[in-house]
Amino acid sequence: MNNKTGSLLPSHRYVVLDGLRGVAALAVMLHHFSQHTPHHIFAGAGLAVDIFFFLSGFVIAYSYWEKLRQRMTPLEFVLRRIVRLYPMFVIGVLIGAFALYYKISANQTDLAPSQFLPATVLNAFYLPYLGNFHISLGGDQIPAPIFPTNDPSWSLFFELAVNVLFCVIALRARWQHILALTMLGAVGLAVWALSGGNSSPGWGYGNVLGGIPRVLYGFFGGVLVYIVYQHYRPRIPRVNPFYIMGVTCVLLMIGSGLAWITSAVCFAPFLVLFGAASATGNERCNRAFDYLGWISYPIYCVHFPIYSIFSTVTGNRDMGMLPLLVCAPVALAVAHFATKYLEEPVRAWLGRKVLPSPVRP
Repeated sequence: MNNKTGSLLPSHRYVVLDGLRGVAALAVMLHHFSQHTPHHIFAGAGLAVDIFFFLSGFVIAYSYWEKLRQRMTPLEFVLRRIVRLYPMFVIGVLIGAFALYYKISANQTDLAPSQFLPATVLNAFYLPYLGNFHISLGGDQIPAPIFPTNDPSWSLFFELAVNVLFCVIALRARWQHILALTMLGAVGLAVWALSGGNSSPGWGYGNVLGGIPRVLYGFFGGVLVYIVYQHYRPRIPRVNPFYIMGVTCVLLMIGSGLAWITSAVCFAPFLVLFGAASATGNERCNRAFDYLGWISYPIYCVHFPIYSIFSTVTGNRDMGMLPLLVCAPVALAVAHFATKYLEEPVRAWLGRKVLPSPVRP
């Protein structure tokens, strides 16, 4: 993680964590582009969301915990998170709103035209739309996603909510409280799995409640990893970052529900811990990982509506590997240029207009 997100962030760079975030985002994209074909790649990419939650908890604790204890107000924290997340989020929602309207016009969803506006408005404000409908995608029926404009945005809703919770408790929170919230999430995930929830929850009307323990475990687990890292930093072994990326890719390829929850609970914390403690030792690798971190959030925000448009144009037919071959380069190009020429300038402008000036020592 670097200092692109605002002048108040610490300057230490966790380049391996940037690379980890980028690999997870690419896996999600390739998973969605191939999920509804016979050539499914990264079938276990649901784990990527749990990695994102752990990364978010680690980075938020690193960047803001002490500031919230000292002089940063909860309002400033929330504004900073909105300024960081919202510009690219709304770009994804706008593309997704077009994709959804196109689906409705092509009769590829039973979401009524009268439901389009409320769904879009709610989604644009980070709020889920709860309804019983289906959306056709690549020959499958997606049941009642809570963000019909841009399916992956469900995790951003949960992340923003848990960010606010962290902000509320940050002033008085100790490691015991963080551990308790992490364990509460872990128990909730265990209950979810034992009650028949054999896939990663949170994204749809039928499993939205499962997103609560999932984000609690992931985010506060990431904060706990940060605490462990701070206390035992010299003793944590450095791992070759390419081993970390390789293990991550293998875990993201395993698709069963049991494998997902095992990886989320047992492996995700260590990927982040060892990633934080490790370094590439190579400036070229640093630049590559830095770019992966830079492009990861834009990819996550724009790739799904691009695929949705493609699936509508092709009538949701089985196109083999064509969705991946067509949509992946388009999504990467849109993510890159939208970030460089839209999101970053808008975020800089919002930072000047909305955020308080940093207090100089």
